[in-house]
Amino acid sequence: MEAFLLPPYDNHSRNLLWSPFQSEEHTTNIEASLGKIVKMDYWASPFPEGDGVTFKPNKQKSEDEIISDFKECFDWLDVMKASHKEAINRLALIDAEILIDCIITVPLQQIRIETSCQIADNYKYLANEMNDTITIPRIADFNSEQIEFDLKIKFGDLLKLNGSSLEHDDYVINLCLDHAERGMDLIRLRYSSFDRPEFTPNPAGQLTSGFYEVKITPNTSKRLPIKPKVYGGLSKSLSASNNWLGPEVSDHFNFNDYKLSEVLLGNEVHELGDLLIGSLRNCRQAFYTIGDESKFLSLIFSIDGLGAPDQDWNGWKHRTYITALACNENPSKFREILESYDYLYTDIRNKLVHSGKSFYELGQDNGNNSCEKLWTIYKDIVNLILNKDFTTISELHLYAELTLKQPSFINEISTVVNKVDSTRVTKSGQPKKIKLPKW
Repeated sequence: MEAFLLPPYDNHSRNLLWSPFQSEEHTTNIEASLGKIVKMDYWASPFPEGDGVTFKPNKQKSEDEIISDFKECFDWLDVMKASHKEAINRLALIDAEILIDCIITVPLQQIRIETSCQIADNYKYLANEMNDTITIPRIADFNSEQIEFDLKIKFGDLLKLNGSSLEHDDYVINLCLDHAERGMDLIRLRYSSFDRPEFTPNPAGQLTSGFYEVKITPNTSKRLPIKPKVYGGLSKSLSASNNWLGPEVSDHFNFNDYKLSEVLLGNEVHELGDLLIGSLRNCRQAFYTIGDESKFLSLIFSIDGLGAPDQDWNGWKHRTYITALACNENPSKFREILESYDYLYTDIRNKLVHSGKSFYELGQDNGNNSCEKLWTIYKDIVNLILNKDFTTISELHLYAELTLKQPSFINEISTVVNKVDSTRVTKSGQPKKIKLPKW
């Protein structure tokens, strides 16, 4: 078992550090070694967290003498000299993969939470304490709204915080922020709109200064050498901020919100769960993207990412498949969505991507309305997955195929395709050949 000795300097006490997890099997050895080192004229005391001892020689001793004494008294350890940073980095490697349950608290700006609320035990959305009428215990004193949730973090990553490097601190901060944003995805699904961008909250953890903060509180019965602490920094070099007030959030969550929160926290893992997490991230980024074209294409990508159409499904086959997932088995809604989605995909998406056009060149003042239509389709597909408890792509495919084979939907497909393609021409200027998709 390795131990790292930090020799005393300027009459200060220093430490002998080891793994708090490995030391659990060496309680007797620790007590015996402490007795030996005290007899060699040292003051020494074990850390209550079990990760080493602090010590100080009672008389002047050289560094070599101190190292020799500790190797003799702690002969069951491989004692080596190290700086504090070296010791932390080596210890972090020893226990790198051990997961520690933590409570993460993240401040929220540009959002108004009327009353503190939570989705089961998954996410807590805390009002600014000054305005909160319901008392929910807080473990952070951010002067703002907050989101709070549980997260497992590797012990090695926690141990290196505030001592290894700014890059490592940013890594852990951004890890916490990513999971906080998953909780905020639930808020954006319910309250945010591309037609009303003022209803978009600021990114989780972002302060008005541009810095980001999170509080990490180890949530374990085992005493660890990691204390609850707020960590902050410029972990993201670029950010976006709402110039308005953001959404007003109530406590009206439903069972689908709970099911989605289970997926977002990793409590329920399945094929469509991975697609939900990834596609929601793309939608989230669309809300904070300045360019309308980038927003629009992120949403197009999100819909395809969540719906996962077969790679051979293109043209009308692709469009009818996505529409079948979004229409809630309603033929008239199917027709409405299909016309709209085909226009968004063929006349906007394709021209943005393949012809280098912008919304203004396409005669659009801005892309918010088009983005909102895609956002609505995306949310309809999310609700389908949650309502039907689908967990696999094959279930989505089978559901759509069964829907599209119904006579009422075959008629709607024929009506829309004939109507739309009769007005289109090929690149050579010839009338487009009408070809119905076969399901």
